[in-house]
Amino acid sequence: MGSRIIHYCVGNKILKRVKLDEHQFMLGNLAPDAYSPELGGYLVSHFRIPEEIMKFECVDLERFKSKYKHQITNDFVLGYYCHLITDNLWLKDAYKKYGHLGLDERNQAVKLVYKGYWVLNTKLMDKFSLNLVNF
Repeated sequence: MGSRIIHYCVGNKILKRVKLDEHQFMLGNLAPDAYSPELGGYLVSHFRIPEEIMKFECVDLERFKSKYKHQITNDFVLGYYCHLITDNLWLKDAYKKYGHLGLDERNQAVKLVYKGYWVLNTKLMDKFSLNLVNF
């Protein structure tokens, strides 16, 4: 899944096009990564579809929309949804590239991608002149 910096960049791009409460949207956009391992971890916070039944989608966006249908226009909820969409796109791309590998090989490939985030995040922070936001 995308790094927090990638989510931050995507959120900033959206905020430049759509008028939303910046703090609520960005907080929602980063919220899925603030999960509790005791409460199901990232699989729950990211509305993940179990791998054994996964076909074309990796994140259950319909389940999210159903759960939050009465709050779907809330800027925090929209930020959360943005995060899930971004992750779904990343996962679909990664699974297309690494889906043919065995589980151990795929995990190693994904770890390698995450190591690349250290370099990418620094470049993104410079390119987009990212500043620390105090929520």
